[in-house]
Formats: sequence, structure tokens, C-alpha cells
Amino acid sequence: MLNYLKKFNNLPKELRDRFSSPTILAVIGKLEKKYSINLATIIIRVAIKELNINKLPQYFINQFNLDNKTAFQLSNELKKLIGAPPQFSSRSEKNWEGVNSNFFFSTDDEEEVKKISENKNNNFDDKIFNNNINFKLNNIVKQIAINSSNPVLLNRLKQILKTYILGIRNEIDIKQTLIKPVENGGLGLREELVNKILITAKNIKNTSVAETHQNINQQPNKLKNIGLRDIDYDLTMLKNKNNIQNKSNIKYKLAPPPPVISSQAVLKNKFLTQQTTPQNIKRIDNNKQSIIPEIMLRTPNNIGNKKRIEDIKYSSKIMNPVDELRYLNLINFRRLSADPYKTIEKIKNKIYLLEEEQFSKKIQGIQSWRQSPVNKLYIKMGEQCLDERQSIKSILEKRKKNNQDFLTLEEFAAIADLNKCIAY
Repeated sequence: MLNYLKKFNNLPKELRDRFSSPTILAVIGKLEKKYSINLATIIIRVAIKELNINKLPQYFINQFNLDNKTAFQLSNELKKLIGAPPQFSSRSEKNWEGVNSNFFFSTDDEEEVKKISENKNNNFDDKIFNNNINFKLNNIVKQIAINSSNPVLLNRLKQILKTYILGIRNEIDIKQTLIKPVENGGLGLREELVNKILITAKNIKNTSVAETHQNINQQPNKLKNIGLRDIDYDLTMLKNKNNIQNKSNIKYKLAPPPPVISSQAVLKNKFLTQQTTPQNIKRIDNNKQSIIPEIMLRTPNNIGNKKRIEDIKYSSKIMNPVDELRYLNLINFRRLSADPYKTIEKIKNKIYLLEEEQFSKKIQGIQSWRQSPVNKLYIKMGEQCLDERQSIKSILEKRKKNNQDFLTLEEFAAIADLNKCIAY
């Protein structure tokens, strides 16, 4: 950076005033906020001819992982801002002989370009290839569940993953790029989230690419093996088209319906065959007493005064991790571990797991913990200490004598440490 400043100071005063004017600096500040890139060094390098202004899109794509559209858009805005590169005297050009840019088309860059050309120069159509790549990128972003309100950072993530799927970068390069700060062309992600992204990208890269290409290769073979038609077409029949009888004039005769047998007649014949004679009918003597004893039913007198309760069902509630934090009472808090600090570590891990799913769920988990009975007891004991101007130990003993819920000294200190860690 110091070398660039020395060369910039050697420029004529008119050129230095042109690049350091307040209007240009204000526009550069807006562009840096818009694209999350430090543009001051780039403009200085363009001014001293370290960078070619016509090759800025390639520089933005390689160094900051921008997509093609964003890179060309930023380059055009810089061209409009600073104009054409300045012309220098022959004396300054002699002093700068042998100074070349190390950021374009080195040996590593040539190998990367060869890899890209080898991956794209295959038998597949370019549109199908690009659609497959975009499908895989969208699938990776969907599985890792990253919600970013900044489209520039989301496109940067896709460009980084695209270089990995195409085989240009390995896992180590991708990991370093994702951990790098946003100002240096990275995304500034945590290492745990980066490992999750790499595992998801590796699975999708190894499974879907080969299957998609294999299905496309098999399509021409399926068309070749469909076979020939069994019967040749007879085109001479078209001449006799007018002689074909109109189908709407053909009259059809319907067959008579089968006879319907009435169900009443069947039941009548069945009843006549099963009818018994009067001699076989036995008379029932109504005077005989029944063998079954009579049972007297008594209704309670107070049945009308009581309310009848019906359909009492216990509905079991399924609790997610956020609900577990919200309804964590003192009994469950002590069941997690005998050591309060181990219990606090488990609560921290649960909040970090919510952060891996989605950052908004982490905020919900912290709010649920603050509404939990354990945290409310912690706040209540603290307020009681301030109101009565006594120590925690005396408040603890006082609540213990009155058979009230209380936190031990270790539990109180552990909860205080947890609230400091999750403060935002």
C-alpha cells in the first residue's frame, strides 16, 4: 500500500486533485457501501497504471467473487466517475518499467481458465449445463437456510460455491474465502457454519452432477431404439375419402332389456314354502311366572343438582426448543445437571443450535429464556436485594425459611454469566 501511495504522490498535481476531489470521494463512499468493497486502493492502482481500467470486471470476479453482471456494473460506474486513465510522461514510464500486475493471468490463473474450458467443452448444451449449475447452487442455499437481505452477498456466496462445483477451487480455498471478512471479498461466516456449507455442497456435487449428465446422454440412445412402425401408411385411401359413409346416419337397434324379477314375489314364495301348520304352533301361557328375577332400579335423588362433565381429554403439547427455554422452571433446571455451570453450558448449546438453523430463531430463544420462570426468579431475587439492601446470601436464607423458591449462590452466579453472554 505504501508503494502505491508513493507512486500516486509522484503524479502531476492536476491528476492528484482530480482523483482526490470531494465529489469523487463522496461517490466512492456510496459505491463502497453499495458493493461492500474497499475501492480507494483500486482507484489508486488504476491511477498509477497498476491496473488496467478495461480489465476491472475480471479483477472484481477473481478477487471479490462478484458475478458477471455486478462486476461489469461496478466497472462502468467507476469508468464514468474517473474517466479514461491518465497519460503519463516518458520519464515516469521509464521509472515504472518492469512493474506489472500480479492479479491477472498468472500461471495459476491460466490453469483455472483451462479447467473452466475443459468443464464446459463437453457434449452438453450450454443452457442445460448452466441450468444444472444454478439448480445445484439454489439447492445448496436452500438446504443451509441462509437468509440474507443483501443480494450482493448472496450472489457472492453463489459465485464462491460455483467455483467449487466446477472444480476450480478445493475445500480449503472455499473455507478460507468464506471465513474472510466482507471487505476483503469474503463473507465473514463462522467456522461451524462454513463446515456445514462444505458438507452440503460436497454431497450435492457428488450426487446430482453425474446423474444429470447421464440422463442427458441417454436421451439420444432412447430415440434411436424406439423401433420401426409395424404397418406402412396407405396414402391411397385418401382418394376414397368422399365414399366413406357418414357415421352419424347409421341407425342402431337396441336389444330388449332382460325381464326384471320383482323382489316382493320372491319373498312371497319363500314365505309360503316356510309356512308351518297350526298344529306345530305352541301356545304361550302368560300365567306362568318368569324365571328371571325383576331388578329394581333406583335413581338418586340429587342427580339433577350435579353437573355432568363430558369429553374430558388431556391434550399433550409438543414443545420445540424455543418452548423448552420459555417454560424452563427451577425443577427442570436442576434436573439438567447437579452443577449449575454445566446446566448453563447446555442452555448455551441449545441457543447456538438455534442460530445454526436461522439467526431469527436464536433471537426467539434468547427472548424465551428471559421469559422463563428461572430467569424471572433470578430477577426477582436481585430486585429484592436492592429493595431491602441486603446481600444475596441473606435473601436466600430468608426465602428458604418462608418455603419460597430460591436460587443457590452458584446458580445465581451461573445465570448472571449466561445473561452476560447472550446480551445483545
